[in-house]
Amino acid sequence: MKKQFCIKGAAFVSLAVLASLAAAQEKYQGDVYWTSQGNNGFPFGDDPQFGRFVDGNMVSFGANEIDWANCDIFLDSRYTGQGVNYITGPGSDMTIKSLTINDNWDGKDHGGGTKDPYVWFGQSIGDAVSTLSISGDYTLKSSQQYSGSAQTFSINAQNVIVSIPTNEEWGSERARTAGFIGMAELYVRNNFEVQKADWVHTYDTANVYVGADMILKNMTGGFGGERTGRKNGDGEGEIVGGFTIVGNFIADGLQMVNTYNAGFLKVGKNFELSNTRDISNMFNMGYVEIGGSFIAENAAPMITNTGYMKIGGDLVLNTGASLRESFYSGVNGGAASADNPDTYIGGKFVSNNGYHETQWVSAKDGGRRFTSSAGMKGTGGTLAFAWDDSATGTLEKTFVLRNTDTNDLSTSFMYWGDLSKKSDVRLNFIMNGSGKQIVRAISGSGDNGWTWNGSVKVNSGQFLLNTSSARDSIIDVEVAGGARFGAAGAFYSENFDPLNEAGGLADVRNLSVSNNGGLIVYADRYGNSSINVGGLITVGDSLNIFVEGSVAEGDELVSILEWAYTYEAENKAALEGLFADGRVNLFVNGVSHAIESWMVGNTSLGLVVGVVPEPAAVAAALGAMALGLAAWRRRK
Repeated sequence: MKKQFCIKGAAFVSLAVLASLAAAQEKYQGDVYWTSQGNNGFPFGDDPQFGRFVDGNMVSFGANEIDWANCDIFLDSRYTGQGVNYITGPGSDMTIKSLTINDNWDGKDHGGGTKDPYVWFGQSIGDAVSTLSISGDYTLKSSQQYSGSAQTFSINAQNVIVSIPTNEEWGSERARTAGFIGMAELYVRNNFEVQKADWVHTYDTANVYVGADMILKNMTGGFGGERTGRKNGDGEGEIVGGFTIVGNFIADGLQMVNTYNAGFLKVGKNFELSNTRDISNMFNMGYVEIGGSFIAENAAPMITNTGYMKIGGDLVLNTGASLRESFYSGVNGGAASADNPDTYIGGKFVSNNGYHETQWVSAKDGGRRFTSSAGMKGTGGTLAFAWDDSATGTLEKTFVLRNTDTNDLSTSFMYWGDLSKKSDVRLNFIMNGSGKQIVRAISGSGDNGWTWNGSVKVNSGQFLLNTSSARDSIIDVEVAGGARFGAAGAFYSENFDPLNEAGGLADVRNLSVSNNGGLIVYADRYGNSSINVGGLITVGDSLNIFVEGSVAEGDELVSILEWAYTYEAENKAALEGLFADGRVNLFVNGVSHAIESWMVGNTSLGLVVGVVPEPAAVAAALGAMALGLAAWRRRK
């Protein structure tokens, strides 16, 4: 049977070396229990076989009395008088087998005092130990505070587990917290798991490092602090320190996550935030880097006034998720641009009933934000803008797409702030991928509903647009370099089917096609998709029309292009000139076809599908396209 060693203590317990103990005494190995003043019974239910009662201010263990590295230590930190419990270590480092700190405080007043069940490791009161090495688990079941200016507190435990009774359990307003405060660095070698607590504080600690996963669950408060990653001054001064998690960051069922004023936030794997009851604030940071995916559900992360965010995997906003962001520099430093975005997503931007808000915070980014991803997909989401009432100029958000496959996004638009500044907000898309991007636009409702004002530039691949639920949109479209633009149907489809797009409608303002660019038309026996142009239609060397669906020779495609009466003369003349010069090429399901006839009306364009040309004609047409593309490349 293991020996059990217990001492009823006074206001605090010291592990200091006493010279009065015999140096040759054999060190104790086994379970070590001790309790604080006024605690009747033993908190872990173990009645020790022997002990030492000291009626005074301190209990001391001699250097040769306890073999700490081979002992499982159990501390009851309940205190019923004034002050806190301090454990003063034998030196700058402390090594034990395992440590469990319990708290038997019952939430009641026992004759005055602060009722602070804190434990403070240090060489002396107010001076923290630098290293706490634990070969097993380090379990906190009591409010803890570790503090020491300009020191590194290294917890070399198998796991750090925080499981502190919360206010909700005690029915009290008392904070039940673990605090790591005012240090140069908090270093946790392995996992850091909070099973329940009110708060875990790290404010005024410059660096926080977790060598494996950080898991936060069932917290009535939150994690972090107002000065995590210490900063000089209150404004945008020098930022030092940062927050590093080598594994996953998983937060579920807490109030908030605060990482203010940190030099950086780095998560090696996934960042997962769910079921938070308040906004999770990540303010004033140099940058955010997530090695895996950023996933939020029923949570409201806010990352603002930060240099940039780089995500290795997907950015996923599921039901109830609200990501509010503003960044001011590109991922490669300097000003953000389409080639140097302030948000880089290695995977896809996914929004399933999620809310993504771009905020205007400061003038140093020029009001221009760029997010690059491998495609955008999801349904029921919202793209929103929030404008500072004191801001001037234009708030412009551009999504740069690198699709290699087909992605379908159905989204609505919202605006918050001074309603008179709605017209100063721009939403742009740049398609640079080889795949296909579909955007099905839905106007928001009420005063905060926003009319999509911006542009679509298709440099490669295909971009399909549907505005049947947002016909007041103001969008300029440019198609160039062999890319294609067309109208999509109104209904979101996880698995793309061209027949679903045959009734598609895209409303644009101005349409420009150049450098071998083309238009896509989806058709079936009931009709075909249509692009409605409110402004000017401009075509360069030639116009390529790509038809997909159930189309055969002799089928009529009506109103594949429509335009407003305001620009009747200009658009009609431009299209008639193209057909007259033979500069319109038709392809049906990838096969070149002749145009049997064409109809340029006052406000619409239609045509009749002709026969498949003879091989010589096909070769000539392909040769003409190749020459046109070569000429375009030379100009570039």
